Amino acid sequence: TRPLIGSTSFHKGSCPVRNLFDQYSHPENRLTHALVVALAEDKKLLRSFVRWVTGRRAPSARLEIVEQRLPGDPEVSESDAEKRGLPDACIYDDDHWCLLIENKIAASLVNDQLRRHIRTAQKRGFETINLLAIDVVEPRRKLPAGVVFRRWSKLYRWLTAQSTRSVWAKRVVQYLEVAEIRLPEEGYLKEGTLTTFSGIPFRGYELYNYPEAKRLIKLAMEELLT
Repeated sequence: TRPLIGSTSFHKGSCPVRNLFDQYSHPENRLTHALVVALAEDKKLLRSFVRWVTGRRAPSARLEIVEQRLPGDPEVSESDAEKRGLPDACIYDDDHWCLLIENKIAASLVNDQLRRHIRTAQKRGFETINLLAIDVVEPRRKLPAGVVFRRWSKLYRWLTAQSTRSVWAKRVVQYLEVAEIRLPEEGYLKEGTLTTFSGIPFRGYELYNYPEAKRLIKLAMEELLT
């Protein structure tokens, strides 16, 4: 992963300080980077993530993770990775096992792209290939066999549950809450959500914050309508 640079201080909706996860220009890549950094820094969280996605324990205690490329490839620029159609991230071990990650928030998941990721991993010698597809809404068509789907809001719930014992999970949770405020202002997240309603925090030491309140009201309304 890229070096962890920048400040971890980012107040929802107002503070312009650059977050350590903001290492890419494209919002989908920023979200992937946040998840990848957390999993790379917290190996216990990484193993729990693999089990949550696949339903099985990680096959090895020695897992590695790379983003915007496949194992063994040199690091490329964000634009080159987009042109080459590489998976957003890859978790792997030394025994021909991998978990690919493809994340969307603006464009829809494309089955041809998902199948291409699997074929590319097969050509690289991986024998057991898992693929996680993440989006803010349910896929509009049936995904290829072997592809596991998770909404960002479901991943947010899982990370929230992990945050009691993982500071890195907590950082991603906070980042997703901030991103959910910022992305509509950038023209993204026109449908679906990154997070879920988790109560009203404005009491005691929590000062009222209009952008955060607006986000929570939207989430609360969606909960009531579903």
